Amino acid sequence: MTVQFQEDPLASIEWRPRDTGWVAWVALLPILLLLVSVLAAVFDSNRWPMLGDVQGTWILVGAFGLVVFVPAMVVSLFGAAALKQQFRFGRWLASIGSAAVMLIVATFAYSSRRNGCA
Repeated sequence: MTVQFQEDPLASIEWRPRDTGWVAWVALLPILLLLVSVLAAVFDSNRWPMLGDVQGTWILVGAFGLVVFVPAMVVSLFGAAALKQQFRFGRWLASIGSAAVMLIVATFAYSSRRNGCA
């Protein structure tokens, strides 16, 4: 009876060119949300009365949120840059940055809901 060892499934994972673009795109989504909110406020704020208030709230959260979003986005972007040379380290950095942004957004959403903004 011979014992066969199974290969580690994570050992075969390697960098692909789309990985860097994907991580960078996800890292920059908070800035994209702010830009879309500003554009929507410029073009649609007079259409419905409540829409301007909602867009104003998103712009305020986005603008003041940049103070905490930018460091987490920088960590994700460093992870994206490191993916090609050191895949595991880059993946680790990208995951930490993305998780930090997710927690920040969840905190903002919970605090605005708790304060009666939504």
